[in-house]
Amino acid sequence: LLARHRPIVIPIPQAVVMGACTSLPAARAGQTKEPAAEQNGPKTEHPILWQDLVEVPMLYKARSCEVPETHKRAMKLKDFLQLGELVEKVVAKYKHTDKCTGQAVRKDTVNLYHINDLIVMPLTGPCACSFMEMVSSGPQDPVWFISHWWGTPFLDTLRMMRLHADRRHVSMCGLYWMCTFANNQHNLAELSEPGILDTPFAKAIMSESCIGTVAFLDEEKASPFSRIWCILEDYVTIHFGAQKKKTQLMDFCTIIPEGECESSCGTTNPRCAGILIDNGDGTSKDNGSDLANSAAAWFPGGVSVKAVRLDVTKAQATKENDRANILRLIRGKEDDVNLAIQTRFAPSAAYMAATDIASREG
Repeated sequence: LLARHRPIVIPIPQAVVMGACTSLPAARAGQTKEPAAEQNGPKTEHPILWQDLVEVPMLYKARSCEVPETHKRAMKLKDFLQLGELVEKVVAKYKHTDKCTGQAVRKDTVNLYHINDLIVMPLTGPCACSFMEMVSSGPQDPVWFISHWWGTPFLDTLRMMRLHADRRHVSMCGLYWMCTFANNQHNLAELSEPGILDTPFAKAIMSESCIGTVAFLDEEKASPFSRIWCILEDYVTIHFGAQKKKTQLMDFCTIIPEGECESSCGTTNPRCAGILIDNGDGTSKDNGSDLANSAAAWFPGGVSVKAVRLDVTKAQATKENDRANILRLIRGKEDDVNLAIQTRFAPSAAYMAATDIASREG
């Protein structure tokens, strides 16, 4: 059998090393924190619905710091992974129902919409602060910016994050900026700034400390290519990021479905994560998967096809006023926004088209 959409294998370039911390330390034992409010106190607008089933870790019981500038609210990789452990415990013990589907939320389906309702809003409610200010000791400038859709299963997000950290040599103390945890979810007024570069996400991307953006694409759907916030973030990275002293990198990670990739000997891949790495010159290359045999799976060509079909004018947002505001910000630049992303995936999409034609004629 011929390999299905097999990429050319190119050696991994010199990776970027960030931070010296390499282990996952215990949660701030003995650290003094300013108590915000009793977690078991009077009923609030966002009660902790699961606290009788799962103990609230000390790490999340009070605000650790105050960081006025949202773009300086990056979180360490270890903090994302620790949150993932709590999410798994909560979902296993507390039965939460998805508001849209009416279905029970499971370990493999819990996403940031659920996490915001179950964990972020209740734990930050007493202080009305960002989640980052609960787990950090002070301002933390972003090194990597995460572009993502809230509906992506969170454990898939963490899997992609681990793969990205491995390929880019990000330590446990390496810093990622994610809007869910950087923005104060109790007050999102900053998102209505009149100019693109005045918004917190653009300031994070354009920070001198930020070397790149990584887009996490959910399995098969690649929903960020149809979400207006994600498209705008990618546009700022590719268009405005090129104006920085050192051009902003743009990596892409996704979940590769089981059986997506077929080797020349007929074997197929188990479900895994894959990554496209920015070469630093405006082009990208496949950098394998998180399987023991990294080359046993590769970045799905179907994702590239979705990227070249991207149309920002048809992109969606959870809040219609967000969509209207972003379309206002990019008015007259719609084609530039589309092309900035489409050009990254055009070679791969062309390859997909060629192999599809060949298979039909073959």
